[in-house]
Amino acid sequence: MDMVWRLLRLEGAKRRDWIETTDEDGNPARLSGSGLHVMWELMKLRRDLGIDELSPEDLPEDLREQVSLWSRADVSLRHGRIGQVWELVVDECIEIMNRG
Repeated sequence: MDMVWRLLRLEGAKRRDWIETTDEDGNPARLSGSGLHVMWELMKLRRDLGIDELSPEDLPEDLREQVSLWSRADVSLRHGRIGQVWELVVDECIEIMNRG
């Protein structure tokens, strides 16, 4: 439980940063937070399903929507530690969506 609390605290600290992305129809959208919550959910799902490589079909609908948005996020102009975290999240989400 301590790890979940830390994760949520980190998420809250970064909510003021917006990441530009697009929805499935190409309309502009924004993401907030660091994406750590998405990564946490993906790790839990991998553990629960007992598989290493997730595909979109493996994800619950709400998580699939988040992964889809993150896979199209533009983090190219972000620098520093938060930029590195965002790149990690985007790369992971792209890999998952490409398996669909």
